[in-house]
Amino acid sequence: MPVFLNPMALWGATLALVLAAIYFFRRQSHAVKVSSLMFWSKFRVPADGGRRLTSLQTPLVMLIEMLILLLLVLAAANPGVISGEKFVPLVLILDDSFSMRANDEQSARNTAIKFIHDNIFARGIYRISMVRAGAQPEFIGRHDMSSTEAGMLLENWRCNASSADLKAAIRHVHESLSPGSNIVVVTDAVPEYAPAHGTAWLAFGKPLSNLAVTAANRYAMGDLDRCFFEFSNFASEPARLIAEISLPESSTIIEKIDTTLPPRSQRRVRISLRDCAALVKAEIKNDPVKFDNLAWLLPVRRRPVEVELDIKTENMKRLVKHSVEASGLGVIVASSAEIVFHENVKLSHNHNGIWHFNFHNASQPVLLRGNVAIDKTHPLCLGLPQARAAWAFDSKFAEKGRPLLSLANISLLTLSESADESYNFYFNFSPDFSNLQNTPIWPVLFWNLLNWRQQANPGPESFNCRSGTQVGVSIPAGNSSLLLVKPNGKTSSLRVSRGRSLFSADEPGLYRLETTDASWSVAVNLGSPQESDLTVCSTSAASNVLDPGDIAKYFADARWWFIVPALLLMVLHHWLIGRKRCDRVH
Repeated sequence: MPVFLNPMALWGATLALVLAAIYFFRRQSHAVKVSSLMFWSKFRVPADGGRRLTSLQTPLVMLIEMLILLLLVLAAANPGVISGEKFVPLVLILDDSFSMRANDEQSARNTAIKFIHDNIFARGIYRISMVRAGAQPEFIGRHDMSSTEAGMLLENWRCNASSADLKAAIRHVHESLSPGSNIVVVTDAVPEYAPAHGTAWLAFGKPLSNLAVTAANRYAMGDLDRCFFEFSNFASEPARLIAEISLPESSTIIEKIDTTLPPRSQRRVRISLRDCAALVKAEIKNDPVKFDNLAWLLPVRRRPVEVELDIKTENMKRLVKHSVEASGLGVIVASSAEIVFHENVKLSHNHNGIWHFNFHNASQPVLLRGNVAIDKTHPLCLGLPQARAAWAFDSKFAEKGRPLLSLANISLLTLSESADESYNFYFNFSPDFSNLQNTPIWPVLFWNLLNWRQQANPGPESFNCRSGTQVGVSIPAGNSSLLLVKPNGKTSSLRVSRGRSLFSADEPGLYRLETTDASWSVAVNLGSPQESDLTVCSTSAASNVLDPGDIAKYFADARWWFIVPALLLMVLHHWLIGRKRCDRVH
């Protein structure tokens, strides 16, 4: 069956109505007086007179002329045929962000799916590849699928991403597929730039007013937890905000909000929470766009790191104990600790996951003053400030490992890692002759060490995160699998390598992580003003998916199917006109 590459030319078929009008509405006749009618023995009243519409007449010549006109119109529509395995390659880039789901049944996603089925899959001329465009592009199914295969997989387009990087998706298609691939971007807003040749941009969005929870955060401060929520009005007019902040486990409402937000403004709410182990929920009650109306905040306080002190010098012992307690991340224990601080001992590498920190306190140290060189790429040195310090150390002491702090080409803090992921730290430092402990380097160094060790304990790296982030999880020793329960109830088994696992937190809500020995919860919040701002959505859908010139090269020209019959009918028409008799109306 031919495909018309210039379907607008089909409007020329309306000329057939003009042709019919010429035959049905003839010119008005005029009476002419003659002397006699004797020479017209077969006189017949002509069929083309009078002011009124006469009975319907369909002469053969008229039918032939209408058929010739229709054939020429079909030829002008540039028909093409495709056969065998020569199909048009087409890549659908599907915006996978949450804004595509707004407005429920009339959402941009549902409208786009119907358009794709009616205008792309129904034509049956494409070999289709589909790309889900979220924070990172991802192919759906295999390349070069038939319309039937692509239609079955299109339901996997869920629109659960916190953002859609369409430029990265287009670049990914150009890098992964052939350069001549035809691309159709399906989204909910017109592009800010002109699409490149061979790329069609179809937008199915509608501008909507929306209230959203655009930020949520929780942090520990002393004996209290501080919670922060931001409510935003994405509209050009004031909107009433009705919201609640509550403790769902105890059915306790902390704060009720009923206020009017000015256009494109925010309302920020801060709460001090004494129950540091409670789950906090913020919910907008009066907004029909539901995907950004909820935010959850889980407790952020981790179990303190257990620290053991194997230090003989009282000055050193007092200094380390004070630093651990002041950080708020550690607790001093007598045995079975996670970090052990030593003084002047020889460390081995068989610690079963225990970290050892050895102070090399020289009896005859060398004193130098200058800027300390810091390896800021390591977690132990994050945020360490530049500071001038008088540092007393043993210039002859050296250990194999990675130098993290150094002064005058002498390693002051060295890290050595073992195969079982335990660490040995060597600190070349004499407190009696140094003032390093009085600089900002000292408390930051201890906080980084304890925080890093705390992060290495079993459990997720973060209990509250934004949608679209990758969350790392440490697994207790002896466990080889981790079960992930998503907010929609679906479960999946995560791969574990060297006691670590990773999962993508795409969908907002509460996730559950389970092993045979322990379980944890992770709260994922959308927190994306770009996705919640639906006022920028618009519609720009074209009747033709691609320009005819882009796909004409895949078709064989079929215009001769219509031109040759039209020429034959013209010959027949000429012959009939030549046989016309004066006494007969054809």
